[in-house]
Amino acid sequence: MNNATVKQIMAYLQEELGGGIISADIYSASDGQSIGGINSNLKGAALLARVTVQLQNAIKAAGFKGLGPYYLITIEETMAAVVIPMGAYECGIMVDTSKAKMGLVLNLVIPGILEIAKK
Repeated sequence: MNNATVKQIMAYLQEELGGGIISADIYSASDGQSIGGINSNLKGAALLARVTVQLQNAIKAAGFKGLGPYYLITIEETMAAVVIPMGAYECGIMVDTSKAKMGLVLNLVIPGILEIAKK
């Protein structure tokens, strides 16, 4: 993923979610190394990359085909981690659910990020 695409995704997130973003990163799926973000959380990116691998392995071991286009983890009462696997990279977004509506994230933001990443 090139730098221009990362910047475009981050600008899109900022435009759509504004103050609802706690942090967001695009990072390598293999090692969690961030290549760009908003209020980057380097430990969080590395952790989510590991969680994705574990989820993928568990899902396949259970006989399913694999992860869908994203997964969501709720954390505390007003925080959610949204992870969008995109091949060699992932987009991890920590959302303040008291400031950003999850319907917006699921129905607009995630498809928008996937569309930008395809270009």
